[in-house]
Amino acid sequence: MSSNPQHKTPRPASRFLAFFDECGDHSLEKIDPDFPLFVLALVVVERAKYRDIILPAFNAFKLRYFDHEGINLHSRDIVRDIRHSHGPFLLLRNPVIRPKFIEDLSGTMEQAPFTLFISAVRKKEHLQRDATNAANPYDLALES
Repeated sequence: MSSNPQHKTPRPASRFLAFFDECGDHSLEKIDPDFPLFVLALVVVERAKYRDIILPAFNAFKLRYFDHEGINLHSRDIVRDIRHSHGPFLLLRNPVIRPKFIEDLSGTMEQAPFTLFISAVRKKEHLQRDATNAANPYDLALES
């Protein structure tokens, strides 16, 4: 048997997929008074359900509104002031399309079989409570 890593048997794919996303800055040195939070979200989904249910549903949703399914859906593009919509999200300036889009997106999300975990750190309170021993909000969110 060779010790060459190219000849290793590939590990089977895990049953679950995990997607992390953050909102806000995890810095404790400079806290934004307009958003003094750090939020970490984790979505866990079974690989087969992601492949067979979630991807087709979101691709179908995207194709109802855009020319291709490669559009990335970022909340900043969707919920921003409609006067500042840009690129493919210009369609959200239309007062007929926007509520349909939001309702359709909400319905697609509600039907998706996933588990969501969210951890939020109020940075000012965290600093006041733990002073010099305050953990990095990102680390703290992962521990929660």
